Amino acid sequence: MATKKAARTAASSAQILESLQQNLRRLQEDADATLSRTRRRRAPRVGAEGQRTVERLVGEAHRVRLDLQARAVRTSKSLEVRAERLVGAVEREARRRLAPLLKQLNLPTREEVDGLTKRLAELERKIRKRPD
Repeated sequence: MATKKAARTAASSAQILESLQQNLRRLQEDADATLSRTRRRRAPRVGAEGQRTVERLVGEAHRVRLDLQARAVRTSKSLEVRAERLVGAVEREARRRLAPLLKQLNLPTREEVDGLTKRLAELERKIRKRPD
């Protein structure tokens, strides 16, 4: 039961991350379009004082955009780390639950196979070293 829940949570995290990335891309595109429109429209309609105000607002908009990008990167990394932890937890839980089944089937575990592989390699080395 916990495995199913963890798997659903992992899938949900992936969907959330993808949705967040799409929303951030759209937000960035909208911000870029707004900045473009503002720059095109400002010159004919405002005087010198208004131009400075518009420049200040454009600068603030640019800083907000950079801040949003930085937050998006941090959030994305955080979600990736959480997803990796969740996948690790699911794998550990699966191993824990499968171990008794494998014992009942009398199948070797990965650790047993790895141990036998190392032992076999060591024996082969010893045989090669023996003078004939």
